[in-house]
Amino acid sequence: MQPTLRTARLTLTACSAKDVEQLRALWNEPQVREFIFDDEPVSLQRTQELVKGMLDLAPRGLGLWLMRETNGETLAGCVALLQPDSLAAIEPQLPAGSELMIALHPNSWNRGMATEACRELIGYAFDDLRLERLIAGVDTPNIASAKLITALGFQPFSHRQGPKYPLQIYTLDNTK
Repeated sequence: MQPTLRTARLTLTACSAKDVEQLRALWNEPQVREFIFDDEPVSLQRTQELVKGMLDLAPRGLGLWLMRETNGETLAGCVALLQPDSLAAIEPQLPAGSELMIALHPNSWNRGMATEACRELIGYAFDDLRLERLIAGVDTPNIASAKLITALGFQPFSHRQGPKYPLQIYTLDNTK
């Protein structure tokens, strides 16, 4: 099961079926869906399917966490550890690993929250789950996410054409 994770400023709680509407609102923010959903609107049905898929990962400690400032109610974003199925379809040489994903509400940009949440999730992935490798896919026009991923220590693995944009795939190995 997914634990609640905490940083100095953030609380990351496991996603549940009751979070569908909040996630749908976040994922339909134009600046969020541009790269995560290739700028396609996210329907209620698709949100429900994605949440169900995340919940299916929870027994293995993977899935989606909602990110809020500690003692806050407003959703700042979400982070996830996923099976890299969509990346594996694009990159046949993709090594085994779990995919790190983050979606941050524009009101939370440029505050260090993405770095803080990802560092916490990476620590959980490597220390608690003992995963060997994390993978991240970043659409090349998404410069902020590329800076985040490289600042977290991910290394470029390959460059492929994604569904809409060119995609840079990164890996981060557990060296502990």
